[in-house]
Amino acid sequence: MVTHLKNLDIAIYLRKSRKDIETEREAALRGEEYDTLTKHRKELLAYAKKNEHNIVDIFEEVVSGEYIAERPEMQALLQKVKDLNYDGILVMDLDRFGRGDKMDQGRIERTFKESQTLILTPQETLDLNEESGEFTVEVKTFLARMEYKQIKKRLQGGRRRGATSGRDQSTKPPYGYRKDDSLRLVIHEEEAKVVLMIFQCCVEDGLGRSAIAQRLMDFGIPSPTGLPQWQHVTIGRILKNPKYKGDQVFGRTKWSKNEDGTYSYTKVHDKEQMAYLEGAHEPIVDPELWEKAQEALSRRREAPVKKNHDILNPFAGILKCKKCGKAMLANKPTNRPNKYLSCYTTRCDTKMIALYKVEEVFLRQLETIFDHLRATAKKRRSQPDDAALDLAKRKVLRIKEDIKKTNLRKTNLHDLLEDGTYDKDTFLERSRLLQEQIKQLDNELEAAEKQVELEAGRLNQALKVLPMIKKALTEYKSAGSIKEQNALLKEIVREIKYRRETDWTGPYQFEIEIHLYD
Repeated sequence: MVTHLKNLDIAIYLRKSRKDIETEREAALRGEEYDTLTKHRKELLAYAKKNEHNIVDIFEEVVSGEYIAERPEMQALLQKVKDLNYDGILVMDLDRFGRGDKMDQGRIERTFKESQTLILTPQETLDLNEESGEFTVEVKTFLARMEYKQIKKRLQGGRRRGATSGRDQSTKPPYGYRKDDSLRLVIHEEEAKVVLMIFQCCVEDGLGRSAIAQRLMDFGIPSPTGLPQWQHVTIGRILKNPKYKGDQVFGRTKWSKNEDGTYSYTKVHDKEQMAYLEGAHEPIVDPELWEKAQEALSRRREAPVKKNHDILNPFAGILKCKKCGKAMLANKPTNRPNKYLSCYTTRCDTKMIALYKVEEVFLRQLETIFDHLRATAKKRRSQPDDAALDLAKRKVLRIKEDIKKTNLRKTNLHDLLEDGTYDKDTFLERSRLLQEQIKQLDNELEAAEKQVELEAGRLNQALKVLPMIKKALTEYKSAGSIKEQNALLKEIVREIKYRRETDWTGPYQFEIEIHLYD
């Protein structure tokens, strides 16, 4: 640990904790205004002003994420620390950097240590390259992590105890129920009728999930989302939920958080590992009917039919419905001489089409693309840099010059702060404006450089892809099988989008868009 230093180039990092978010929520309920980031910002700016630090950046994290992958501002901060942009980082306290796992903590400590960047708080200054500073950081982060784990454990324990006492722990009550003031489930009469109908369709009428969903849509009953479409997955979840027979359950699904901020889950089947209470609330369906529904679902889980591995469609995996994005599938009706391409998505009204018609139009369009690229390639050989590419390169040079000038203005701004021409508040405002200009210029530079790559790639692609398209056009019709045709197309085609409206009745009244690989 070292004493408070002065005149450092620093960045400020602000982040709300879960406790801060709860405090703000409570203040709002009382009709009071309380903004954690504003309060902390004022305190840290006062500290920086007192110690004459030069504030280079201010990072304000608006999310409260457990892992670094969930906090974009923290990621940007660590990158800039790694690039040696600062002498130190000013933060309210050490655990604002996060209470994630050891991997995240190791990444933070390693970045600060290797870049020799200090950690500043209003109470202390820590240097991870000194033994005392490293020890202090390790102890404090360990204690913060343990505290966080205990908080999670207490919350989880509270939810389990709530479930075993009959209180519903789900964020949203299951369809057919509402929560009363004590968090117990009470029946919603209209929705309960639909739930009962679903179970009766399954047990008494012998309908599967998709058939039940279709029946509900035929009756015009809106789904739990309020939309007219019912999904078979929704029907399955309703049929498997023991809450409908009056039981309260918590812990059927075990969730775990991944380092990238996403979640994964595993199903829990052992009741001993759940919080389970029978007869916790009024059931919508009789327990005997619920059990029969489980038996019916179990009987329908048949082994998948062995499929013919021969490909029937040269566009398999490539041709997609433009409306819903799903693959167009080929079939051969017994009463028709040709194969047809159809979209099988529920409620998607894209019209089917004879496969050979799509094949004819596709090959014509591919020949047109080939001719265009051949002309472009010829131009590329005679003019290494065309006008569009030259303009793009000039734009990159202009933006780089603007960035250089703006950075010089930023440096002069620091001098004005040091000689007293600007006070801290004026400096911060001007610095923020310049930083926004630099950020905008950086974005413009990135876009301009991508445009240069795009223009150069457009010309180079013509040279690269031409022989592949020529090969596909030459060998497609002579290919020995549909599988070979499909393989030829997949070498050059990323996707084909197909569109045909319900009122398009002409034999060739449809549209396709061909997207080749870059």
